[in-house]
Amino acid sequence: MSYDMDSFDLQQIMQAIRQGKESANFLIAGIHAHEPGNWSQLPPDFMVTLAHDAIDQGADEFIVQGPHQLRGIEIYKGKPIFYSLGNFIFQ
Repeated sequence: MSYDMDSFDLQQIMQAIRQGKESANFLIAGIHAHEPGNWSQLPPDFMVTLAHDAIDQGADEFIVQGPHQLRGIEIYKGKPIFYSLGNFIFQ
């Protein structure tokens, strides 16, 4: 399966990250998403692009929550991307 983000939503998210960074020393961007499913050890294809774009727009860290297992960690341009923290934060 392949997933795509709505282009208008993506534009609004990137604008919010840029605006947030203007008034913050450290900005964490995050998303709650389960794609492609809790069983998957890999993030969906759109998530890597979204995370990289968020860092490029000023986020200092990108965190995915939702899948109930740990997924990979990437250091992109010196900033961490956590593709799933599993049940680290569970309410």
